[in-house]
Amino acid sequence: RLNPLVTPDGAFVLSSIVDITERKRAAAALEASLREKETLLNEVHHRVKNNLQVISSLLSLQAGYVKDHQLGEMLQDSQNRVHSIALVHEKLYRAGNLARINLGEYLETLTEHLQAALGDSLDRVQLVVEASDLELPLDSAVPCGLVVNELVTNALKHAFPDGRRGSVTVRAALGSGKKVTV
Repeated sequence: RLNPLVTPDGAFVLSSIVDITERKRAAAALEASLREKETLLNEVHHRVKNNLQVISSLLSLQAGYVKDHQLGEMLQDSQNRVHSIALVHEKLYRAGNLARINLGEYLETLTEHLQAALGDSLDRVQLVVEASDLELPLDSAVPCGLVVNELVTNALKHAFPDGRRGSVTVRAALGSGKKVTV
């Protein structure tokens, strides 16, 4: 640094030199450590998602051998629950933000999957998701997804008997105290 300094004896330049080599080394090491942790966390989400998809596939395989309709439905419900958790990890893995999930996108994908999995409601029941760009942390997204999974599954199975038509709306909004309400 150079600073002008005017004194009764004349104009001088005050200089100071600070060695920031160690500070730059520490910042580079911190940055490398952060990248390494992000890569590791990304890999963890990817592996968890893959493992949950394997569990979901195993449940599907098992359901194919079951003769009891009620037991088959129970296995399907379990498969959908596992899928709702796997979907959180997939969204985190793909989004690049490893700590928070876009709730609107997640609920849209989840409800589409549930409607496709339950099949017969595709042309009769309209699913509507109303969620602004809310983000949830992982520890809130998983239970939220499980609750929505149960509510939508029950609505699709029981709210429209005898081929009736209708719609199911899933609404998520920021409530009082900045808490998400679904």
